[in-house]
Amino acid sequence: MAELADVRVRRGGRERRYRAAGGTPLTEQRDGFPLLAEALARSLRERAGRRRAGEEGVTADAELWVEPELWHDVRGRILAAIVDLHEGAAAPRTPGTIRVGATVAAFPLTESTGPAGR
Repeated sequence: MAELADVRVRRGGRERRYRAAGGTPLTEQRDGFPLLAEALARSLRERAGRRRAGEEGVTADAELWVEPELWHDVRGRILAAIVDLHEGAAAPRTPGTIRVGATVAAFPLTESTGPAGR
């Protein structure tokens, strides 16, 4: 579900920007996931080029074997953090805010041996 976040006049028309309401609509995306992953990768590459020098961020990559209970707990915390960002989002350029990019994809893998060979 999306809600109107901002309306701007642009090139003689109105640009409407929406944000996810009640979390991200991509959370349970399964169909077409490889295409979604490619779009996220492109977005991440573009945003990485605009990263503020000297500012803190979080970067991680992992392919691990964990207990299902740990996975469900961590997945819930990641989802809660992204929902917090979405719910705390202000209109673009609101005084006192900073622009943040966040790309997250965490999901169970098949048990076949992949590049990590684990």
